[in-house]
Amino acid sequence: MTANEQAYTTFGSLPDTTDEFNRMSFVVRSIMAQQATTTLVIVRAVEDGSVDVQPMVAQVDGAGNAVDHGIIHGLPVWRLQGGSSAVIVEPTVGDIGLAVFASTDISNVKRAKEPTTPGSFRRFDWSDGIYLGGLLNAAPSQFVRMDDEGVTITAAPGLPVTFNADSVVINADTVSMSGDLTVAGSITSGPGSTFDGVAFDTHVHSGVTTGGGSSGPPV
Repeated sequence: MTANEQAYTTFGSLPDTTDEFNRMSFVVRSIMAQQATTTLVIVRAVEDGSVDVQPMVAQVDGAGNAVDHGIIHGLPVWRLQGGSSAVIVEPTVGDIGLAVFASTDISNVKRAKEPTTPGSFRRFDWSDGIYLGGLLNAAPSQFVRMDDEGVTITAAPGLPVTFNADSVVINADTVSMSGDLTVAGSITSGPGSTFDGVAFDTHVHSGVTTGGGSSGPPV
């Protein structure tokens, strides 16, 4: 067989040719196969609030041979946000997530960030995806966990937990610390406060004498 006479395996089968209904069904399936809906993707690049991703489920030709997808560029990254408040978890290269694809061209909306006309007449296209992160990834080393045991904030080993605020209010019956406490400013304490078992506001000293001497330690 010469190169021009090479045969190719299609997705059709013999039953698809037996009557008009089967032939039309094959056409409909072929059209539906061109529509992007939702798929698992892996992050290949991250830049300025968008990601480049590659679909993870490979394409398959009529002979069953796998064909890797190309890279889809510039997908916006979903985050939990309302107004100027947000939970920010930036994706990294190698993350696995979900990509959903709009039914119309969203390129003009991505640029204008307001209601506007579609950028073209394309429908259900790979280019109009949005990245939703966090599926099938390794166990995290830093996280916020909320369950029946309470709320836990864990930072990765060697990394700090930082609060940036004018004030921090903790409403709790008790607050416990297992490490050292360093305070750059003053400490204001209410009645009943103790240090190493000695009351701040009611303790007395031993060895008190009149004159320029110093008293003894707290009793």
